[in-house]
Amino acid sequence: MAHRFVAALMRPELLALRRLVIAEAERFPALGTAWYQQGFERVLAGLAGCFDRLARRGSLTVDDPALAANQFVGLLLWIPINRVMFCGGSYPADELSRIADGATHMFLATYRPAASTGTAATRSVLTPDGDH
Repeated sequence: MAHRFVAALMRPELLALRRLVIAEAERFPALGTAWYQQGFERVLAGLAGCFDRLARRGSLTVDDPALAANQFVGLLLWIPINRVMFCGGSYPADELSRIADGATHMFLATYRPAASTGTAATRSVLTPDGDH
């Protein structure tokens, strides 16, 4: 899921649109607000719901699913988004893959249940099966 998520958000056409919305947010605040609420905020809410369901099943230890969703997305996007926003261009796919793996590893190191060895819990979180 992390690989697909970061790849989707780093598509050149989406980055160009993001730059435009950010550049015009002061002049057209409703545009920026709509972009944020209908895009980023909705994705975070969906991810928080997923983390909440995984916590109720015992696959994650999450007290604040919304915070966990923000943290996960931050781990995925901080490096590549900032680089392309400031420097232009695109981000290499192999580097996106490395970032997705590292973000997932760090997230699970924090939120995996203490008694878990990692195998079942990791598969549960990383394998989309319609419930996540």
